[in-house]
Amino acid sequence: MAFSINWSKIFPYNATNVIGNTRESAGIYRLSYRNAGGGLTVFYVGQAAEIQTRLLQHLDDSEVNDCIKRIISTTECHFRFAYVPNQEDRGCTERFLYDHYNPSCNHIAPPSDPCTVNLE
Repeated sequence: MAFSINWSKIFPYNATNVIGNTRESAGIYRLSYRNAGGGLTVFYVGQAAEIQTRLLQHLDDSEVNDCIKRIISTTECHFRFAYVPNQEDRGCTERFLYDHYNPSCNHIAPPSDPCTVNLE
């Protein structure tokens, strides 16, 4: 299965940008930082039924993923998201992003089979 999604622009990852640029809708997201070459390195991909809440949870002191917590606390990070209302589409998109980016903070592969989606 292949489909196109409408990605947001890339935002600096902080609560103000999450609240100002997302809404409580289902979607997928990726967290990244600038690498030494000036490009973006994706360190986590995820999906959520309420994307704004989920992105804010990663910024909270109670974040349970130590890898995410460490990178966010030591590095200027960015986020990008897309609203994807259908759960099956979110699952396969998350798996596609996981397979494509091999993010360092995702410790378990998403269970869905991947589909093909645009990255930009």
